Parts: sequence; C-alpha cells; structure tokens
Amino acid sequence: LVIEPIYEEVEEEKEPELAYCELSKTVDNKVVSIKGIMPENAEIVVEKVKYTANIKKDIEESLNDKATVVVYEAFDIKIKVDGIEYQPNEFDESVVVSIKNINVKNKENEELKVFHIDDDNNIEEVESTVDTSSKVAEFVAESFSVYIIGGVTYNTDDATLLENNYGTAYLYADGTLLVTEFKQNATVLEIY
Repeated sequence: LVIEPIYEEVEEEKEPELAYCELSKTVDNKVVSIKGIMPENAEIVVEKVKYTANIKKDIEESLNDKATVVVYEAFDIKIKVDGIEYQPNEFDESVVVSIKNINVKNKENEELKVFHIDDDNNIEEVESTVDTSSKVAEFVAESFSVYIIGGVTYNTDDATLLENNYGTAYLYADGTLLVTEFKQNATVLEIY
C-alpha cells in the first residue's frame, strides 16, 4: 500500500489594487462622499445613527463636562471590499469625506465640530470645515466608524480666557485647561 500526500493549493490572499476613487451614498437626504486612494472595487456603506443621547453625553465627558453638545448629524460610515471592511490607515492612506445637506443651526457662541468615535468608543475631535451656508461638512478620515457633526458651546462663565498668537483656551479654577483653538501648529504649553 502506497500513501501519497494530497496537496491542496491554497490561494494567497492578495492585497487589493489601490486607485483614486470617488464614492457617494445618499442617506436621509444627506449625501456622504468619499474621495481618495482606496481599493478599486470599494463600495461605501452609510447608516444614520439614530440614538444620539449617549453620544452627546460621551462627547461632553470627553470635554471634561466643560461644554454642552448638540448632535446635529451622526453617521456610521464604512468602505467595504468584497464584504470586508477597509480602513485607509491599513494602507498608509487617508481620504476626504464630505457630507452635504447637513441640518445644523449654528447658535450664538456655538462652535460646529466633527467628532469620530472609533470601534473602542474613543472620541476624538477631527479637524474639519463645517459651512452652514452651503450645508456641507468636510474632513479627512484615516479610519471609519461613527462620525458626528455637533455644536459645542463651552461653559466659560467660571473660567479665565487665555488668548494669544498661539490659540485660545479657558483655564478653570480646578486647574483644567480647555483648549478651543490652536494656531500656527501650537502646543498646549505655548498657549498656557
């Protein structure tokens, strides 16, 4: 009796071909567009996030409860390739995301900002442009999950305003320093 091994060819998983692409999807009358280098056969998946009360609370906590937040829009954005989620940072890339027809009010003393909540529920403010006249928010994304467009009003009644060429910050009696604007690639130490 002779036993011969059977060899199966295992197909190696190959990296997707990357190319400049422009994708868009309309959800709840909002047009979410992504432009940049990504797999050629990528597709955009966008879901409106409906339960924003916890998101509002989490963002306020990330701002040390020194601000009140209004969540205007929240979307879970993904790029998928053959059913597998693609993250631009896996290929050392980033993409430009724009959301059109946003519903923002821009009240007095309110700053419009974009926040990203990653899969581990970490919240970070994303450098962005939010234009109320054209109703468009635009930002650069290195990874995808939930993005929020919100209005932030800082509770500054019990704080000292610190403002100079490096930026704007508020110093609270408990020692908390809340930086609201950086200029000229400043660091917190330069503002303080």
